[in-house]
Amino acid sequence: MARRRSNPFSLSFLDCMCCGFGSVILMFMIISHRITTHAAEITQVRDVEVLRLAARVDAQRDLLSENEDKLGEAEQVLADREEELRSQREKMREAAAELARARASSREEAEAVRKAQAERRSDPPKPHVREILNRGNRQYLTGLRMGGKRALIMVDASASMLDRTIVNVLIRRNMTPAKQRQAPKWVQVVSTVDWLAANLDPEGWFQIYTFDETARPLLADTRGEWLEVGDGRRLGEAMDRLGEVVPKGGTSLSAAFSAIAAMKPRPDNVYLLVDGLPTVGSERPKRSTVSGAERLRLFQSARRGLPATVPLNVILYAFEGDPDAASAYWALSIASGGSFMSPSEHWP
Repeated sequence: MARRRSNPFSLSFLDCMCCGFGSVILMFMIISHRITTHAAEITQVRDVEVLRLAARVDAQRDLLSENEDKLGEAEQVLADREEELRSQREKMREAAAELARARASSREEAEAVRKAQAERRSDPPKPHVREILNRGNRQYLTGLRMGGKRALIMVDASASMLDRTIVNVLIRRNMTPAKQRQAPKWVQVVSTVDWLAANLDPEGWFQIYTFDETARPLLADTRGEWLEVGDGRRLGEAMDRLGEVVPKGGTSLSAAFSAIAAMKPRPDNVYLLVDGLPTVGSERPKRSTVSGAERLRLFQSARRGLPATVPLNVILYAFEGDPDAASAYWALSIASGGSFMSPSEHWP
């Protein structure tokens, strides 16, 4: 029997080959799907990471912007401090210059006092129109510019003249008028006016004003007039009237200087008895309190109303919480050709 020849490309072989190719194709499809899925997962993770990094970048930018703002503020504060330091140095230089001028002025005044004392010893003494009684250990002024044919005494009669501290002023304001007139500070002011009156030129003229928020003569019918010192009766009436005054109200330096400017003829010597910078200007204040800077502004405004040719002799009674008063009044008195003093509690 003849042997049957085998065909290598039979149906079975082709089936096997197709199955093999199909397996390979299926394997590639599975691998491709896994690669695509893995790539999508990686892309998603990277997207999340990118968003997180972007958020961190935004946060860092905000922090950088905030730090830049703080740096700008710090630079501005530093510039302000440097400007303030320059201003303080300038004030120190001005104060040193004023101190030098004050020392020179003190030497000139001391020399003038020595000359005046020598002349007084060589000249016969003038009789006094008004005498003051000795009350024991009295400290008399040296350096205060006395004299003048027309002397004006301007007395601060505001409420602050009741005491040297704010608390005691508030306490005394609620006392009876008699008790207020007995306040030690006001008694000292009245005694100072008495001392000045006793040292007026007997051949000259005088006027005495008080001021709080307004200015007025002690003798109401003598506004703008000059009274003879030699007429002791009028001087006595003025001092008696001063003994009846009760300090009250605010302090208007504008009113005081306006009264000085209104005198005809102008005084050739003014004695200003005051305890601090003004609290009231030419108009009524809108607030019940006034700051130190505002009081200094009111002083500078009032200063412009003082006649330039009138010597101003300031007697300052120290008051609590007014540190700028001494330097301001000292500068004003020196600039006007007058003198300045702040007496002890027991003078005169």
